[in-house]
Amino acid sequence: MKKKIIIIILIVLTLIPVRIDIKDGGSVSYEALLYGVTIYNQRILGPLRGTEVRILWFCAYDGSYYIYEPSVDFVDVDMTGVSEIELRNVKNGEVTIITDDIDIACICTYISGLKGQWGSTTKGRNNLEPYESYEIKLNDQDGNEVLALTFMEEWSDFLYGDDGEGYPINYSLNTKIDEVLDFLCKYDASYSEE
Repeated sequence: MKKKIIIIILIVLTLIPVRIDIKDGGSVSYEALLYGVTIYNQRILGPLRGTEVRILWFCAYDGSYYIYEPSVDFVDVDMTGVSEIELRNVKNGEVTIITDDIDIACICTYISGLKGQWGSTTKGRNNLEPYESYEIKLNDQDGNEVLALTFMEEWSDFLYGDDGEGYPINYSLNTKIDEVLDFLCKYDASYSEE
């Protein structure tokens, strides 16, 4: 009887996984003696996503894939027709409308210098608003949107465009998010230093 109990305990111990957080921006691995499962959300080394399953150290299933939308910039976006900028402070919900030509020119110049990398879809991510700081929309004189970005404070990222299914693409910023937020705060009428 003791032998059966020991065998059952050993079998159970070989099946219980241990969680290992991989330092690549978000991947996680669950490792047991007999199997392993890795869920990729790699951001630092490249845009790798998907799942890999190993049984006895051999790959049983590899559903991992690279997202080939590595970078975006706004140098070629024609912002000459921008006549209004909507700056929404997501934290307090207040919207500042900017119509001053000098302010618009400064903001457009700043935005055209931003770049993003490792674009990935936000499909499947729920409630991103707690991470958002500012939404900015550049509109032409007819009210048409020229460009729209949402800056993500916690991740030092921004959302731009969509993946074809209506979900925005998340890009890592080429600069520190604090610099962007400090710049935008200057134009936010609802912002007050505490």
